[in-house]
Amino acid sequence: MSLYFFLPRRIPTERPGYITPEELVEYGQRAGVGITAEDAASLIAELDLDKDGKVSFSEFIKALGERA
Repeated sequence: MSLYFFLPRRIPTERPGYITPEELVEYGQRAGVGITAEDAASLIAELDLDKDGKVSFSEFIKALGERA
């Protein structure tokens, strides 16, 4: 699954600037992309550099740079 799909600016969130695993699952359901809670938690954990349980926009951008 491409990281570009999960651009935080494209994901509706009540807490601007970051996304949680729960929000990722909800967005995936709305977008027609099957992502399990376990997959979302794993992706968030991989990208969550400060280990606060969510991915900020800056963490996401850093991850994109590492994978480019």
